[in-house]
Amino acid sequence: MPARPLAALIDLSRLSPADARTAIAALLRPDRLGAVVTRGLVLLPPGAAPDDAAPWASVSSADTSQAVAWAGDLAAAEDAPLLVVAGGVVPQAETVGLLLDALDQDPQFGVAVARLTDRATGRLILAGQFGPSPDTAPLQVLASRADYEVTTECLAPLMVIRRELPGNLSPGWPGATDLWSGLLEYLVRARRAGFRTVVANRAIATAVVPRDEAWWGCAPAAVRAVGQAWPDLTRVQTEHALSPAAAADRVLAALAERPRSLLLDARNLAEIFNGTSIAILSMCDALHRARPESSVAVWAHPEVAAHYRFATRFPGWTISTTEPDQRFAAALRLSQPWYHSELDSLGRLAAVTACWMLDTIAWDVVYCAPPDLDAVWQRLAAESDGLFFISEFSRARFEHRFPHEAPGLREACPLSLAATDYASPSAAPTGGSPYWLIVGNRYDHKHVAPTVDVLSRAFPAQSMTVIGDRAQPRTAQVTRFDSGGVDDETMRAWYAGAGIIVFPSFYEGFGLPIVQGLACGRTVVARSSALVEELAARYRGPGRLYTFDSERGLIALLGQLSRGEAVPSVPLGHAGGAPWNWDRAAGMLLSSLDRLVAAGPSSQAARRLQVGRGLMRPR
Repeated sequence: MPARPLAALIDLSRLSPADARTAIAALLRPDRLGAVVTRGLVLLPPGAAPDDAAPWASVSSADTSQAVAWAGDLAAAEDAPLLVVAGGVVPQAETVGLLLDALDQDPQFGVAVARLTDRATGRLILAGQFGPSPDTAPLQVLASRADYEVTTECLAPLMVIRRELPGNLSPGWPGATDLWSGLLEYLVRARRAGFRTVVANRAIATAVVPRDEAWWGCAPAAVRAVGQAWPDLTRVQTEHALSPAAAADRVLAALAERPRSLLLDARNLAEIFNGTSIAILSMCDALHRARPESSVAVWAHPEVAAHYRFATRFPGWTISTTEPDQRFAAALRLSQPWYHSELDSLGRLAAVTACWMLDTIAWDVVYCAPPDLDAVWQRLAAESDGLFFISEFSRARFEHRFPHEAPGLREACPLSLAATDYASPSAAPTGGSPYWLIVGNRYDHKHVAPTVDVLSRAFPAQSMTVIGDRAQPRTAQVTRFDSGGVDDETMRAWYAGAGIIVFPSFYEGFGLPIVQGLACGRTVVARSSALVEELAARYRGPGRLYTFDSERGLIALLGQLSRGEAVPSVPLGHAGGAPWNWDRAAGMLLSSLDRLVAAGPSSQAARRLQVGRGLMRPR
């Protein structure tokens, strides 16, 4: 006799009569269910003889909509848990014991579900939330999973309902059209009463029928019917109808089987020409040169992908303009995230997530930042596997503002500092009166408009071309252009033809105009900062760099330069080493991501995928 009573509801209604008889014979073995199930109710297929189910009671498939209620009565009469088994699974008695043990872990665990493998391949079947799924994963993904994981209601072809539920929460739903819709409605009510579902990752059963046969599960129309009765069901349904555990398995499978798969998140790229677009596109170009294979996908808005001709620019890559259905070993966002939804999507899609952070300016200046940016970046610091910054200066700003104890890579990966990546022969200087080029945009930290005010008064005869000025009266010597609307070749020509380039910004993550101006062999005047010192030390190429600290200092310096006086410039390239270019930057990112993939899944991944929520063990 079994140590404790156990009732069973065995659904063979979707098998053939011959397969049903074979399944019953296998289930009755003492090492299967014969020695553990005290009372059973078997749902037989049409044409099967009732005595085929002996010694268990049986009903025909015409009555399956009432089967949940009848099985509940059996369990209540026995004061026993209710085991649910679908015809494609013949579980070991030990597996059933592991499910019962899962329910013993917590009095509010109402349903324990088993994991399933495919007999033909040995692979883990990724069950849908309410029915079969065509997806599989290597069994090794379970090695990184906790023994028990709390989830919301999900159906499975092998599960156990704790004994208190049939005894106090009678099953049976008048709207049930079959067994599985009745079970789903019952699990919803159990959850509403406070009883959660737990996935027992060590309780593994084998499916003995082909996965493409619909031998268990709740049809979509039936799920909708349950949702009409209990609208909160829609709040707990997961993406693509995968159960939460299976959704995580799918991501971990990519880590194990497709370690070179990479998603590049370029959703911050817009149809404008600015520093962000230069950084993202140049990095994508370099990444494509390094890894042009089909395992890489780039995700951008549809109009942006069309504007930059991604399909022809990145042959071999997958171009995604909506959230990809594929899963990846790693995902790299090519800018800082702005919203929780962006972090959520990366966590759904990849086992390793990283961001190439451009700066922390929006957080500091506040006025242009989304309301929850602080919370987004605190979460980023805690959950990301890797954060890469376009300068040591930018890295330090983030680390000081968002300290963390989480492991993970935190490294500087600057934009290119190689002159050859910016200067072009077509942008050679032309004749004519030299102008000063004042570069920035309308954000206050760029300080363009106040600088033009000061310089146009101090040097009224000087011709100036201004990028990013505001709409206010200027002299005829000042020619203004909006930032973002000037194409690359025009900007290169302006850099190449300028007598002096003035970059008055207070706060930069990298200071791209400084390098662009120097690359053209120009004289660049920039506001003094630790960032400018960092760039000067690493840049190796033509041009002269000068710095200023105040408006008075800027006027004095430009006056000296205009008169041809000897003024000490900032030493360039004294850090030594080979020039840092886009290819080296891309290589650094790829090698770092490869290391993270090889070491994965990380503790951060477990939190993102919600697979590390094992139960607290008593000490």
